[in-house]
Amino acid sequence: MLHEILSGTYGVIVYQEQVLKIANQLAGYSLGKADILRKAMGKKDANLMAEQKKAFLEGTAKRKIEPKSPRKFSTRSRPSPATDSIRRTRPAMPW
Repeated sequence: MLHEILSGTYGVIVYQEQVLKIANQLAGYSLGKADILRKAMGKKDANLMAEQKKAFLEGTAKRKIEPKSPRKFSTRSRPSPATDSIRRTRPAMPW
């Protein structure tokens, strides 16, 4: 499931659109709810991220996705002071 979304970036979440698609496909988020998750990650809001993690894990449980995969995603998507990659969007188009 994640392979399709992350294949262009060698398995690394780089673009904000990838967060939206992952939340939608893994946890059944609507695009509006996925956008709240994306904003929480972009603003590095720890409280909102904790709420979203709980909702994300509940959503994956409803879809019967192996618990190891969503926890791995939520752990890797936590903001880190050393990285700022999740805040970046697609590079400017050359036209």
